[in-house]
Amino acid sequence: MVKEVVDGDTIILSDNSRVRLIGINTPEYGMYFYGEAREVLEAMVLSREVVLEKDISEVDKYGRLLRYVYMDDLFVNLEMVKRGFANAYTYPPDVKYTEKFLEAERYARSNNLGLWEKSKIDIVKIDINYDASGNDNLNLNDEYVIIKNIGTDSVNIYGWTVKDSGTSIYKFGSYIFEPASTIYLYTGSGKDGECKFYWGSSKPIWNNDHDTLYL
Repeated sequence: MVKEVVDGDTIILSDNSRVRLIGINTPEYGMYFYGEAREVLEAMVLSREVVLEKDISEVDKYGRLLRYVYMDDLFVNLEMVKRGFANAYTYPPDVKYTEKFLEAERYARSNNLGLWEKSKIDIVKIDINYDASGNDNLNLNDEYVIIKNIGTDSVNIYGWTVKDSGTSIYKFGSYIFEPASTIYLYTGSGKDGECKFYWGSSKPIWNNDHDTLYL
């Protein structure tokens, strides 16, 4: 029986075993959408009997059991991805259901579910400087997103989010985005102001060769 849900991809059983759901990845504590993913998993499995299926690996480096989790006829790992609350996460050698997870993620993306929800306001143009000069880890603020208001109206961007193809998400606070103005979102740390915002990440967000951004 599941006695606790730690986050969207980790549960604790009644015998105190920690189980990491294979094939998926969800936002960590403190990240945007962490709470939503955790709540959805809780609704599915908390205080319920589950069945575990092993792939190849027994445990991860943290000692957690690596398992596929089922509740009655529901494949929990897959359902989290299909609803848009988890990314498909391939980590060999545990790849038995990789194609199913990728198909579920494509479904969630195409239907704008959960993490993949898109902005309904079609007023912006977006560019990314995803390859910082030199060592990316030492030059985080040379990695940035440029968002231009190409519309004719001012809009408060409170609640808007920027997301990469993984689980990194930035959520804007209240800010009036004026027509013909530009916002810069830098990966590293700094003081927000004058159209400049800082993700506060301690590591690069965007892949150097290419990446996908969701607003």
